[in-house]
Amino acid sequence: MIKSESSDLVAQRKLLLSKMLDYERLEEQEDELRTQQDKIEEHTHKLKEQLHVYEKVLADLNAEVTSLEGQKEILDKEIRGRKAHCKTLKEKIFQLKLIHDQIL
Repeated sequence: MIKSESSDLVAQRKLLLSKMLDYERLEEQEDELRTQQDKIEEHTHKLKEQLHVYEKVLADLNAEVTSLEGQKEILDKEIRGRKAHCKTLKEKIFQLKLIHDQIL
């Protein structure tokens, strides 16, 4: 009976040691995962900072585009006005040439 109890105790002890080793491995894996998670969080933070910078640059570029579009509209109006003025001048020159020809 003592041998049976002794072999049961040995088996239980081996099982307990095995479970302790499994637990230690799990703790090591947990530490590795925490380290990886910390690295991922740090990288995520850096990416968010970069994104913020890119969003600001994009906003600045959009503002510049809007400004340039406004300038383009002003220049387009000025060009249309000058073209109309040139057309008027050409008509006046043509009329003056007709008058000049009639005088001669």
